[in-house]
Amino acid sequence: MKKYFLISNPLFIFGLNINKMKDIIKYILVFFVVVLIGCYKGEPVPSRETKYKPIIMRRSEVEKSIKIVAPKPIVAPKKIYIYKNYLFINENKKGVHILNNKNPESPINLGFLLILGNEDIAIKNDVIYADNGTDLIAIDMKDPLNPIVTTRIRNKLMEKSPPDYGDIPNEYRIKNRPNETIIMGWE
Repeated sequence: MKKYFLISNPLFIFGLNINKMKDIIKYILVFFVVVLIGCYKGEPVPSRETKYKPIIMRRSEVEKSIKIVAPKPIVAPKKIYIYKNYLFINENKKGVHILNNKNPESPINLGFLLILGNEDIAIKNDVIYADNGTDLIAIDMKDPLNPIVTTRIRNKLMEKSPPDYGDIPNEYRIKNRPNETIIMGWE
């Protein structure tokens, strides 16, 4: 009489147990769900062209603009930096006010460091690091009234986006405007 051996798990022959098979089926189902979701095209996203107009400048003008001018009133201060006996007050998108702070009770406005498109500064070892449009610059400030641009890294930063975060009109995109121009802001 022959004895029959009953295998309770037919996948045992392939070296798989029921728990491993359940895991494999889960992964296959997840894969198909992800593929199906990826195929969904949905509604097209409408274009949100900005209502603002860009302020476009030639790169050569931007690079030549860094200079000390007469003291100006502080209108839109952004960042205040104390370094040695000086106060450096960033004026949003315009430059940096330089004040003598030997007497903190009455600082003296020495001048305004014009840096077009400037939004932020940092100072270390008598050097101001600042943004100038799309460039990152280093300015030697050993003598604050005679700044010297020592380093310029071109196109290190992105161009300014419109304030409403709308799309830049096609005619103002880099490929469609004159060479060596930069968007310095929006109005």
